[in-house]
Amino acid sequence: MSFLAFQILMASVLGLLVLMPLALGWRFLTRRGRSGWAVLLLAVPVLNLVAVYSLAFRRAVAPRPLSGSPGSMHGALPNR
Repeated sequence: MSFLAFQILMASVLGLLVLMPLALGWRFLTRRGRSGWAVLLLAVPVLNLVAVYSLAFRRAVAPRPLSGSPGSMHGALPNR
């Protein structure tokens, strides 16, 4: 394997290691009723502390339904 091929392989692996948590965080925030753009603050060194604090201690927002129409509870766990 040439050095250039190794560099391309490592860049793609590192890119996935960075993008996967951002994508999962975006999905988590949008399901919790918050803006998905807030996950980009986690990539900035000082703003990530402010973002984590504000996301953890802000008043909760009603989560979005999982799928279907707004009144649909498809996929929700039954009450016990």
